[in-house]
Amino acid sequence: MATSDPPPSATPAPDDPAIATGRDERTQEALARSRELRARSRQLLAGTQRAPPAPAAASRERYQTATGTGPRPGEQELAGVLERQVEEAKAARARLAALAANLAATEDNVAYVHDQLAAKDPEHAARYQRAADEARHAARRAREFQRTATDGATGDL
Repeated sequence: MATSDPPPSATPAPDDPAIATGRDERTQEALARSRELRARSRQLLAGTQRAPPAPAAASRERYQTATGTGPRPGEQELAGVLERQVEEAKAARARLAALAANLAATEDNVAYVHDQLAAKDPEHAARYQRAADEARHAARRAREFQRTATDGATGDL
């Protein structure tokens, strides 16, 4: 005896708990990734705020008490110290510019993740969109800092 009932569908119903669970898991994974990216951004930013100490300059007293017309004691040493400091400043600017570029790229990734979350979870879309906008703003600030560091590296210090 044949029945006219349609065969069960291969795709689950929209209100199927398995779909909701999978979506929740993907959302949690995306949020965790976003948090990791933010933490990495904070680490990069914190690393740019720590500067190595500059080497000690020649003794001012020794320089001021020198007599005669020839080179004063420590004058060449002082010139070498200043030259090293200039080179270190240029290298620090280059490192800061690279860190700012990495930070901007990380913030762009954070914005992308939040945009994806907003598209997949309309109920919380406004919250995700705010987070994405904040990340884009942070990326713009990082790029501006990068331009400033790069522009200063080409001129004299």
